[in-house]
Amino acid sequence: MKWLATALLVAGMAGGVAAQDLDYSLNSKQTQAVLNAGISYDLLRYPTNVSFDYPEGYLSFNIPLDLTTDKYDFSDKLKGSDERFTPTFGARQRLNYAFRVNIPMLKGVITYAQTENVNFDLNMNLGSTVSIDTTLSISKTTSDKANLKLAGAVNLPIRYEMGWRTQTFGYAYKPRPDMVFAINLHHHLFEANANGQPNINILGNVTINSELLKKELPINYSEEDVYGQVSGHYKGSAWSPAFGLKWWRFTVTSRIGVTTDVKGHFKMNWQVPFFINPHPKQFGIDNDKLVVTKLAKDTGEVNISKLLSDFNELEVNLTNAATDSYSLSTVTPAEFVIPSGQTITFEAWKKHLFLSYTFIHGGVHGDGAISGFHKNDTGEIDFDLGFNIQHVTTMNFVFEHAKFTLGAMLLDFYMDDTHNWISSSAGLEQLGGVPIPIVHMATNFGVSNARVLLELDLLPIPALKTGFIYYF
Repeated sequence: MKWLATALLVAGMAGGVAAQDLDYSLNSKQTQAVLNAGISYDLLRYPTNVSFDYPEGYLSFNIPLDLTTDKYDFSDKLKGSDERFTPTFGARQRLNYAFRVNIPMLKGVITYAQTENVNFDLNMNLGSTVSIDTTLSISKTTSDKANLKLAGAVNLPIRYEMGWRTQTFGYAYKPRPDMVFAINLHHHLFEANANGQPNINILGNVTINSELLKKELPINYSEEDVYGQVSGHYKGSAWSPAFGLKWWRFTVTSRIGVTTDVKGHFKMNWQVPFFINPHPKQFGIDNDKLVVTKLAKDTGEVNISKLLSDFNELEVNLTNAATDSYSLSTVTPAEFVIPSGQTITFEAWKKHLFLSYTFIHGGVHGDGAISGFHKNDTGEIDFDLGFNIQHVTTMNFVFEHAKFTLGAMLLDFYMDDTHNWISSSAGLEQLGGVPIPIVHMATNFGVSNARVLLELDLLPIPALKTGFIYYF
């Protein structure tokens, strides 16, 4: 709450201010942030990787893991907190399933699949009770003091949800014994939701005791004065093809990207104390509304008339719990982009070692980013964000029913005009991303026509998956 101290420390009343830290404590038992997420990589399988000899059924799903905890103590890391500041945070893995059937017919193999590619929600509640009782010196040469007492509660429950599912219709054909050609048609289904309803209660007073002013200012912001709401829902679909060609020991896969409008609505409005700029992209303290003194232009002396005028205005605003507000309501579609990817694979050691490289391109900015973009009804950009995955290189080792994948890729993120966010922070902007390792292990066991699948993704995103493979 340093903004309130800044508002009341009179910068020129007696030649300067000795600013001090506020003595406050937090109790945030109700603070939590839990991510429920499920990610499947089955959409990235090779269209040519099918059996022409027998029908095959495949079902897999993530094993839910709960890594949530409230045992972490921030008391030595968060300024002003005490031993009771132990928020709940963590992650839970969602079930996310993938289903696929390959049936030899029509002189080839027909494929049908359903995959939950991405399915996550973020439940976040920034809740805290705040207590402040501190005395501030407002002069270096006199005993002028300002006393601040404040008690309040903040509760900001917010939930984000996003899902991306895909239906796949495919056909693979063998024009010659050592060649396979395949085409897949993907039907992508997108859905996103956002909901939040913050409320804040602040009660207290400020006492000024100086030669120029002796005042007590009440502070009273209830949830009827300071509140907000965020709600939105977007849903849409799009089609995109993928092609595969396998010849001798080479496999080439081309996945064509898609740009689609996702229809829906988004509403955001809130009311905040008058000294906060309510615009989302400029959200923060407006210092001009908190300064109560200004020095005279040349002499460095206090302009008493201006001081009293500014202080009276501040007193009126605090007494009446003055507020400022922001409101946005739009029904214009959002834009969702999936980039294109080209993969070449070489079978270096027959049936045992496979080398693969994927180049990703396209997107809104031509940098191969999976991205979302939205303009509101006035033409103002609400959000323009995405993440880049580039130069995916892997080695796959296969032995009997076991498979081990080792590789790396470049990862980056952008938002609005800030590109290469992660690599710039790491000093690796010239690479176009931060190198991220890929580690994956899989095996299956069972009888000849029925196998149990077990997969473990260690990096980049940990996941434990199981399922069944059945050969009809």
